[in-house]
Amino acid sequence: MRKLFILFSFIVWANTIVAQTDTTLSKQDKSLLDSMLNSDEFLSMFDDSARSYFDVSLGFGNGTFSTQNQAVNATGFTNQLVLTPALFYFFKSGFNLGVTGFLTNESGKLNLYQTGLTLGYGYDGNNISSGISYTKNFGDNKKYNGKSIYQNEVFAYFKYTKPFIQPGINLGFANGNFKQIDPFLYTPDTSVLIPNPRPILLQDSTNNKSNFFSISLTAEHNFEFENVFSKRDLLSINPVVMIIAARDYTATEHTTRFSGRLLNRFPKLRVYSKRRNETNTNKMQLQSIASSINITYGIGKFYIQPNVYFDYYLPETTGQRFSSIVGLTAGFTF
Repeated sequence: MRKLFILFSFIVWANTIVAQTDTTLSKQDKSLLDSMLNSDEFLSMFDDSARSYFDVSLGFGNGTFSTQNQAVNATGFTNQLVLTPALFYFFKSGFNLGVTGFLTNESGKLNLYQTGLTLGYGYDGNNISSGISYTKNFGDNKKYNGKSIYQNEVFAYFKYTKPFIQPGINLGFANGNFKQIDPFLYTPDTSVLIPNPRPILLQDSTNNKSNFFSISLTAEHNFEFENVFSKRDLLSINPVVMIIAARDYTATEHTTRFSGRLLNRFPKLRVYSKRRNETNTNKMQLQSIASSINITYGIGKFYIQPNVYFDYYLPETTGQRFSSIVGLTAGFTF
């Protein structure tokens, strides 16, 4: 429809010139007009819709669970290097579809522990930027102490882009099943027979169901610089500060079974050998204050994106409060 409107406008313009000057277009003018009408670059000036394209990339960092929601990654902070190859197709309508692999080095061998299939939609208007995505993860959740603990993830964002400091809100939800073997020390009550008995290292097997919901209030600004090193490059620097509230829930089923010999020697182990359920719930609370810096440098079809995320955990904890997640992604669009 837009092409027909442009063609109609040029026909009217050409006829107007003919009527006013009583002349006809020269062969050169006709050739120029035909070339303009057949040029995608010329038509794109009148067409504000985005083009469809592929994006292929390879990233690495210590974000274990998600490529989008760092609040989820901060709950399972690890210093282990994770590789994330990805292939996405972005439709000009705003939808996108893609696959991401999560690989890590275990016992000297590169292991694929999770694969995520993502369907999303993004909108960029004059004053508003928003989007939503759903990721289905397939991984090693049936393996004890595997890294794939979330099988479903939903992430949505909304940002008001008109002011210099752009306010926004992120919503994230993830849930899944995973299995663990938790070692613990048991000291037998044999002090009457054996002075200072040595503790025994035992293992407790569990099946777990977990979900995590987060709300992040954000403030950011995107600095863009064109023609930094050449006429075809672009540098974008995007600092963000966040206040994150979250709720998490874990239901644990103990399935440990100890041998009859151990139970005869240490009767108190019977409490661990029985099937029992436990739940651990943290109600919605202010979880952390965070910040990130995302940098993108693109030249032609190639781009590189270093990023760093800092998170300070606020509630009382015996664990680590401060965590940092770093990453580097390089890719091509075509």
